[in-house]
Amino acid sequence: MDIGTYSQLDESETRFDGAIARTHLEKRLGMHVSDLRKSESAVVQAFWAWHASVQELIRVHPKGPYLICAPDWWA
Repeated sequence: MDIGTYSQLDESETRFDGAIARTHLEKRLGMHVSDLRKSESAVVQAFWAWHASVQELIRVHPKGPYLICAPDWWA
């Protein structure tokens, strides 16, 4: 899928609903959501380093970023 097609989807297209996707990842695939404001891991440091390079283009929600992580056993 290209960005043009993706940007034209609306809320009636449930296959691209973020809430449904998050629920699927958490409940079916065992992933968990991490609050990046409460962690000092290498992933968090990498996120902030990346974000510094794109902060003019990508804004972080005022409540902060969250990361959907694979289950611990997957690593």
